[in-house]
Amino acid sequence: MPSTECASCHKEIDWAFKYPEELNDRQQPKTIPIDHDSVDVPGGRMEVWSEPVIPVNGGQPARVLYARYLKKGETPAQGHHTGTNHFATCPEAGQWRSRKAG
Repeated sequence: MPSTECASCHKEIDWAFKYPEELNDRQQPKTIPIDHDSVDVPGGRMEVWSEPVIPVNGGQPARVLYARYLKKGETPAQGHHTGTNHFATCPEAGQWRSRKAG
């Protein structure tokens, strides 16, 4: 998924598929917004990595971003990175949580 902008605070985010895969109410994979500038910044509590998918028109494979929460004291696997869930840093995160609850 390409980088996009948070609809509330306008910070650049990347959307990652939650791993292990969980489905939402519409039976689609759940996604997690990751702060674009948080990759490998100390304190990231997410493990973030990408994997190649089917090549388009015989070209190079596109890549899909995945993320999972790290347990306390756990470090990312070799070749994986740390990142921060955007809900942890967005000043407007509360308005999104209340939408889900309502």
